[in-house]
Amino acid sequence: MSLGEIKPINKLKYGQLKSEELCMDKVKVGLKIRTKRKIKSWSVKELAKISGISASTIKRIESGKENITLDTLDLIVKAFSTSVQELLSDTEEVMENKLEKRLKALNNLPVEKKEIALELIDSLILKSQNDELRA
Repeated sequence: MSLGEIKPINKLKYGQLKSEELCMDKVKVGLKIRTKRKIKSWSVKELAKISGISASTIKRIESGKENITLDTLDLIVKAFSTSVQELLSDTEEVMENKLEKRLKALNNLPVEKKEIALELIDSLILKSQNDELRA
């Protein structure tokens, strides 16, 4: 059974995914894999080597010409060191768009306001780094 063929279900065995995430079409799944690969600056050959999937299969999946099997999806997720839910969700894309819009808006502010915004961002980054060191 491939991901593109799965129908919505009310209850999931492990409760990790929403049924909508299981119903993605093969084009959208392929696009998400390609996007994640490009974010990591990996070539198709690099993903193939890391995942153990042939480069031709990855190309067909990314182009939406082939349904991805759950086993193949699992190998890709492991190669990316992520989860199926994280890979297939729109969270990262949505957040990037929101940040991009905010940065454009910041450019229209006076210099003094931009300095305040930079101080806030720097404080948030520093706090996040400190939290990671403590963990």
